Amino acid sequence: KPSILTWNKPNNLSTTADISIGYTDESVSMTSSNNLSEQTLNIASLDLTLLNDFTLLKDQSLGTGGFTLNGFHTGTTVESAVSNTAGDVITINLDYTHSVDLDADITTASIDIDPSLLTFNNDDNLSTPADITIGHSIESASLSNSNDLSEQTLNTAWIELTLANDLTLLKDQILSTTGFSLNNFPTGTTIESVASNLAGDKITVNLNYNHSVDLDADITNASIDIPASALTWNVDNVIKSADFTIGHSIESVAETASSNLTEANLDNGSITLTLTNDVTTNTGSILSSHFTLTNFPNGTDIESVNSDGTVITILLSFTGEDFDNTISNAQISVLPTILTWNTSALTADISDITATPVSVDITQDSRVESQLYTAENVIEVVLTGTGFVNSGSIPSTSFTLTDAPLGVSISDIDITSATTADVSLQATLDFDVSSLLAYIT
Repeated sequence: KPSILTWNKPNNLSTTADISIGYTDESVSMTSSNNLSEQTLNIASLDLTLLNDFTLLKDQSLGTGGFTLNGFHTGTTVESAVSNTAGDVITINLDYTHSVDLDADITTASIDIDPSLLTFNNDDNLSTPADITIGHSIESASLSNSNDLSEQTLNTAWIELTLANDLTLLKDQILSTTGFSLNNFPTGTTIESVASNLAGDKITVNLNYNHSVDLDADITNASIDIPASALTWNVDNVIKSADFTIGHSIESVAETASSNLTEANLDNGSITLTLTNDVTTNTGSILSSHFTLTNFPNGTDIESVNSDGTVITILLSFTGEDFDNTISNAQISVLPTILTWNTSALTADISDITATPVSVDITQDSRVESQLYTAENVIEVVLTGTGFVNSGSIPSTSFTLTDAPLGVSISDIDITSATTADVSLQATLDFDVSSLLAYIT
């Protein structure tokens, strides 16, 4: 203005119009971070470095309202923000409520800074490049330890599952069995209890099994589902464990000893059976109704049964009905009602039961004449391979006389021992016996 000048009157004195005023592009970028992953986002922090700008407040809390998170995982918020002494670095601490599980990395996240927090950029938000990456994790579980997982031990089995990239919500505690499920286990298998370890990375599952079906082959694709409700990070779906194997067993029974059974010793004869991969549900004396005899001689029955669990001793009774041929296809079946594991009958082949040949011989000849002789007309009959059930006098109709002359008949029979009998004959007519032969049955 001329008022401040000595010589220039009356107009303003102006410079030439070539004064330059430089501009700057303010920007911000993430220069460092820690724990930017799905499972550590709750404790994550990151440094934003300002270029060509500074925070208005230096070395102070900036509050949380001036920051916007773009593309971050649902549930992520700014917990706090602090500027450094120079005002060119902002440290942001994040908070994260894990409500959705990440199935892939987030690679385009960014952060907006409100201009009210800045010294020079006061028109628009200052945004980081959209290249902040938040890693995801694949949660899984695998069998890391167990006792013998087999058909016969499943009732007391336990399985330890080790979690990868996840932890149980409750640690070192009994967990609810709700939501845990067994895949491809034998029918009748249930979960008795579930517990977590102190670190929360292992789950022990205790099983119960009522053995309602018999396994005929190994199960190689058994697995356990862990519900999201029991986990920290996997909140959307169950975690299916890796497959594992449940072994099967072949139950059988076989004859291991016998009394070398014959027609003569079948009564009070004994048979010993031995179970393999099974045991009887009771020991000591067992009801005979748990066993069946097949192709034994008529009149054979089970007198008693005794078991120590695996070795079964069977005592037989036999009424003595005659059989003429050796029996080679006799069997004894152990019914599932007395077995622990097998759900159908187990059958053992029995050694041959030898028939005893039976014959009758007359050891004393007596010529029968028309007169009745009480002494001379007695014939001694001897049995071989069998015996009489009675002793003393028996009815004359117990024997038959075949091809005898007319008028000759049996008058008396006296059993003199277990194998001998005196048969008294009588004649009422005269006849010539020189060419006649009679038979006693």
